[in-house]
Amino acid sequence: MVKTLVDRKPKDRFHGLIYGDSGAGKTHLIGTFPSPYIIDTDFGLDTLAGKDIEYEEYYARIGQEGASEAWPAVLDKAEEFVKNPPRDTLAIDSLTTLFDSVIAYVLNKAKRNVLQIQDYMTIYDEITTLIVKLRKVPCHVLVTAHEEVYRDELSGRINYRPLVIGNKFSPKLPIFFNNIYNIVVDIPKKGDRVADRRLLVQPDGQRLAKTQSDLRPDEIKIEKNFDAIMAHIGGK
Repeated sequence: MVKTLVDRKPKDRFHGLIYGDSGAGKTHLIGTFPSPYIIDTDFGLDTLAGKDIEYEEYYARIGQEGASEAWPAVLDKAEEFVKNPPRDTLAIDSLTTLFDSVIAYVLNKAKRNVLQIQDYMTIYDEITTLIVKLRKVPCHVLVTAHEEVYRDELSGRINYRPLVIGNKFSPKLPIFFNNIYNIVVDIPKKGDRVADRRLLVQPDGQRLAKTQSDLRPDEIKIEKNFDAIMAHIGGK
């Protein structure tokens, strides 16, 4: 069926992945979004203690009790948000550790304890199933990931990208998400000033980034909070 884009307003909500090093403030950023529900696989929510935020812990490793149940539960929760979001924001913290639950599910289903080559395609398909569901969620969607530092074999340059399993999956992330931001922490060389944590919203030659906003020339980094993000993608 032919569709028209005349009434489509993708900038009314945020759909994206934000990655950064441990301690960069990924989880704290979730707390700036409106009424978030968090799928927690990082066990790092203490920074949000005391806030009115709903969450459930979905984490499993192969051999643990319930290893085959965590991943289907995540898919069910995503489907719940597709049909009728109970909160204004669905957050997954983080995609990096969520892969452990996927691996546990795949190996349990195959009745093995060690990954084989064919398992990586199955893992890719399972994660893709989740991301397709997230694309249909009619509220804000924020996925976090840890940061991987690697050296380019040709140039020898140090680069940064989201940390996920498999070399083939990471390059697919810009296809799956409207926005990919990197939390950049600038530590002052002198004085007692607090480190500046900002969101890199377009690539700088070393860091993977993508934005759905119509970029202004000076808009390379923005403040690390929900209001700044929405002002950025809304062109305000």
